[in-house]
Amino acid sequence: MHLDAAAFEALFREHHTPLCAFVYGYVRSRAVAEEIVQDLFFALWGERERLAPRTTLRAYLYAGARNRALHALRHERVAERWRGDAERGATPTGSAGPAKAADEQMVRDESERALGAAIAALPERTRLAATLRWTRGLSYAECAEAMEISVKGVEGLLASAMRKLRARG
Repeated sequence: MHLDAAAFEALFREHHTPLCAFVYGYVRSRAVAEEIVQDLFFALWGERERLAPRTTLRAYLYAGARNRALHALRHERVAERWRGDAERGATPTGSAGPAKAADEQMVRDESERALGAAIAALPERTRLAATLRWTRGLSYAECAEAMEISVKGVEGLLASAMRKLRARG
């Protein structure tokens, strides 16, 4: 796919504000949301010659925005944990002992990977609805707004996700 400057500008104008609102649902900071979306469009411009999305360009943008927002949240959680531990003069593993903390973290990580793999196997729209609702904790109305569908549409996608996840067992 090739985006010339005019097509890129039109794409930016059409999607910038909705993407900022979507990312804000994750990060709860307008400045951070704006920065994430700007970074997304900057990367898109740099990759415009090699861009070959497997879905629509709109879905590609929302997936990229979601991934960047989740990355920012993970980074902030790690930074907060390190700041808190530094203030208490403790190590990041906590006071329960390094071995026990490492085991607990490994179990949490394994569970998160398994759930992540199951959700990743869902169709794109279903996966997006499940991620927004179950992972990010958005309300049905917020999910509907972010996905630009009705609340009933979100309910249907989540019901489908539950059926597919249960079938995976």
